Amino acid sequence: MPEILAPAGSRDSFEAALAAGADAVYLAMPRFGARAYAANFDLNEMREVIARAHLHGMKVYVTMNTILFEDETEEAFAQAKDLYEAGADALIVQDLGLMHMLKHRLPEMEVHASTQLSVNRPGQMEQLKKLGVTRVVLARECSLKEIESCAAVQDMETEVFVHGALCISYSGQCQFSAVRHGRSGNRGQCAQACRMRYTLEKDGKALDAPGEYLLSPRDLSVLDDLDKLTNAGVDSFKIEGRMKSPLYVYEAVENARLGRRRTREDRLALAAAFSRGFTRGRMMNAQGREFMAMEAGNHQGISIGQVTGGSRSRIRIRLTMPLHQEDGLRFVWEKGSAGGHANFIYDSRGKLVHEAAPGQEVEIPVSEYVPAGADVRLTMDAARTRFVERKVQENSRQLTVAASVFNEGPGKPLILTLTAPDGTSVTCQSEPVQPATGRGLDAARLKKQIEKSGNSWADIQAESLQVEEGIFLPVSAVNALRRQAVTRLEEKITATRTARETDYAWKPAAAKPMEGLLVEIQRPEQRLDGPGLWMSQFPIPGTVHKAPLYEDKGEVVSHLGEGRILDGMNISNSWAIAAAQEMGYVGVVLSEELSADQIRQTLEAYGQRYGQPAPAAAVVYQKRRLMLMDHCPVNTLEKDGRRQGCSLCRQHKYVLKGMDGASQRLYGDPACHMQIFDEEPQDRIRELDRIPCRAIRFTTESAEEAAGILAEATAVQPLSSSGGD
Repeated sequence: MPEILAPAGSRDSFEAALAAGADAVYLAMPRFGARAYAANFDLNEMREVIARAHLHGMKVYVTMNTILFEDETEEAFAQAKDLYEAGADALIVQDLGLMHMLKHRLPEMEVHASTQLSVNRPGQMEQLKKLGVTRVVLARECSLKEIESCAAVQDMETEVFVHGALCISYSGQCQFSAVRHGRSGNRGQCAQACRMRYTLEKDGKALDAPGEYLLSPRDLSVLDDLDKLTNAGVDSFKIEGRMKSPLYVYEAVENARLGRRRTREDRLALAAAFSRGFTRGRMMNAQGREFMAMEAGNHQGISIGQVTGGSRSRIRIRLTMPLHQEDGLRFVWEKGSAGGHANFIYDSRGKLVHEAAPGQEVEIPVSEYVPAGADVRLTMDAARTRFVERKVQENSRQLTVAASVFNEGPGKPLILTLTAPDGTSVTCQSEPVQPATGRGLDAARLKKQIEKSGNSWADIQAESLQVEEGIFLPVSAVNALRRQAVTRLEEKITATRTARETDYAWKPAAAKPMEGLLVEIQRPEQRLDGPGLWMSQFPIPGTVHKAPLYEDKGEVVSHLGEGRILDGMNISNSWAIAAAQEMGYVGVVLSEELSADQIRQTLEAYGQRYGQPAPAAAVVYQKRRLMLMDHCPVNTLEKDGRRQGCSLCRQHKYVLKGMDGASQRLYGDPACHMQIFDEEPQDRIRELDRIPCRAIRFTTESAEEAAGILAEATAVQPLSSSGGD
């Protein structure tokens, strides 16, 4: 059975995962964890939860999956070293530079590649092997067939999200929050632009839509399909939700453990804990409106009744499911919604009650207007919350420990060995046993005393008893021997480690400097006469092929596929440039999230460390791509949402307008993966005039606009990578 991996954004959520039976948890420290607004753990707390988890047979993976700027790399490495010594079972990492550092300087640290790397092809996994990665968290856009192909890669584990919130953009490819709200998703500060309200305009006219949340997907849930994923070779079932409640964590783990054996009550409890409506996602081929939650972008709960009347201060509800005092509620009608709590429940006789059953009509006070006919939804089940809290408090989860006992007869000690499931073992021995003068220490009595571990962390199972007949040892001595062995095993399981850092000796091969221009285009008319390497994802004459995320190779690649230049993997420090070279690329395009000073700092650090110019380009002009989606809002609203090459986005002008007034252009790539571009250009031609190799990206520019930009870029004479001031 694959591992069930639960989120633990707080200590309470960690305890809920432990009580529910999770095999592993993932959590983070305040820095570098991609959830800047979760409770997170300091180093002392991390040591405590790792020790507690290991005592109960649960692994702990620590997320360090933000991209790193040059001045953060050593701090991140130091944190990784601390976490290794604290006993972390693995780090979940996005930054290629950190992977490279860990491989060469702390090779004993196990590294898992984050879903932020958008891995969806076996070849990408093979590349990550070169950086010492042992597991990959696959992109949530993977189909079941793609998952199966990736899981077949030798000496590499696969981890797949099976429940929780979805990003509408390929993870790691979303710049929407960074550009519009100054909060980088790749830095753990996502403002959730996908959960905001938008209208979609076609040639200047707004299209009709079933709601305003045009980028908000339903929550993923494939808990009924875990057998398919098991058969596909998946090693770990991951539950999303480091920002979610302990109740959600418990319910999600419980439902994952049960799979198809879940009851209706189990499913409803999970949906009540958090749900935007569920989808089986891309892995089970959900498309269009069955994939999206366009009516609302937040927790919707489950329907438990309908408002039948009342006043502005008190409403009447006919229940279809139970209602308990303190339940959280949401009232939804055609043109609005409201929230509240069932702090007071009155039955049909006006009597105050603690709960009500399906079929009953009750009244509750409200603080805002709710019309008759409104759907009543349960968003927080107070009774279930109390049940889970009791389960957590009464948690009796134990680690099964194998015991073997050996004795050669009177005058020889009783030797007890305890072995944990991971092979950790200790051996203790008693004083010499005596000849029995009465009832001896037979196997049955010995087994009973050895397995007598009560409610401690250890569930001792005596598997081997090799003792001579006619021996005697007081029961108190046997108990003391067992307690000594359990204590020593606990100390060994929870012991910290000493990190053995190795000297960094990797050197890049001598490479030809990257100079001049790299120009990416989306349309044939943008291919101009001019210098540089011209590239496109489209088959445009005069360009080399740039492979998008879902293709295996190209001259330039957007992912870790087969190619020469890596453009699109958030390269943000000098170590990441080295990582790309270690994987076989001859050059990279740096992340657009770097400031001009950070770009210079990165290039200088590379030069100082390796004694040669960095093979890196910086983007000097573009309309930034905010998202890359395996979902098409255009086709979903205009047709059936099945994305069958309709090309509408290239025949008309589609603009996504936010409530903040900002406009975003929609323009699909060759395989109908929708791209969202900022309509305002980012022009850094003058700001980055000293960078030897510069990249330009044309999206919706006309031929005339592109020509003007190219002329300006070629008029600036950058600093040669082989020269100096």
